[in-house]
Amino acid sequence: MAVTTTLLLLLPHLGWGEGERARVGAQTVGNLEIAVYIWRPQEIVHPKGIGHPEPKGGATHHLDIRVYDLRRAIYIPYLNVKATITDQTTKREFTVELNPMIGEWLHYGANITLPHPGRYAILVT
Repeated sequence: MAVTTTLLLLLPHLGWGEGERARVGAQTVGNLEIAVYIWRPQEIVHPKGIGHPEPKGGATHHLDIRVYDLRRAIYIPYLNVKATITDQTTKREFTVELNPMIGEWLHYGANITLPHPGRYAILVT
């Protein structure tokens, strides 16, 4: 099953999202709720021997995607999740693969670099 959702993120000023996690949007597709959170870059601990380089120039934010099955009341594991982020001013875009993570809940995430305050569209696939 392939699920795609698009959200629009407004980054109002430099430094936004550097504090506590902020829920920037959610959409329900069938019985799945796909929620997007963004906050300051996070230290990511990887299994031994697996390397994941940080974004060039250093990360400015951490992107979390939570996929929750409303009918079964569980977070969905074992998905291949990608986010394509488009700067609505310059129309530049980049895609990042999101790794499974465990924190307060099972989610998919990555540290990302947003170059400036503005509007960004996030397409989750």
